[in-house]
Amino acid sequence: MTSRAQAPAHGCAPARARRGTSDDRAGGLLCRILARIGADPDTGWTRDGKIRLGTAADRAELDHWLGDLGLGEGDCLAVVAEVMARAKTPPRSLRYFRAAIELRAAKGRRRKRASRPERWPTIRARLPEEISAEGEAGNV
Repeated sequence: MTSRAQAPAHGCAPARARRGTSDDRAGGLLCRILARIGADPDTGWTRDGKIRLGTAADRAELDHWLGDLGLGEGDCLAVVAEVMARAKTPPRSLRYFRAAIELRAAKGRRRKRASRPERWPTIRARLPEEISAEGEAGNV
């Protein structure tokens, strides 16, 4: 069991510096998400000290958002901010945001599809008279 003084597995800048690990995209994003939620970015504990965020399960959830759903950091942070503005209770994990995150990802896919024009073959029907006129012109 991790004590409250120890940093969770992700760690933010001060915790990574103490452990000598490098910064990665998801780790930095997780720190910013924890800050938006109101948890300590270094330890993951909420202000009241009852809930610890930033666990391995939260890291896997964040990887799902970035990898499987293809969302960017800005989208993730925006959704967390929107949900937290309406939240009555603090989240117990990042799964708290899953429905809103998946909705944002679906809207993004729809937007991409709508902005990409489909290429359809051009089919022009010709009347028999046009075909015979071409044949006669070729015979001359």
